[in-house]
Amino acid sequence: MPQHALSIRLPEALFEQASNLARRRGLSVNLLVQEKLQQAIDADLEMRLYAAAELLGEHPEEADVSFADDAQAEIALAVHFDA
Repeated sequence: MPQHALSIRLPEALFEQASNLARRRGLSVNLLVQEKLQQAIDADLEMRLYAAAELLGEHPEEADVSFADDAQAEIALAVHFDA
């Protein structure tokens, strides 16, 4: 996977803390930042999915997708249904 370089400015104290944490974990600061950024992205996605599920729960009559069961099975299982 291609990688992109990113330069960031950190306060000295934060950089020192990050360096110490990375050293204790046996990581480079670069890998520590990648790990924490991915965790933030994953947490944001989880929060947005949870919020979307809550909206569906507020209007269950609009959340019924059973009409698509056959189409989903056809795609997922490569099963063909005759209409």
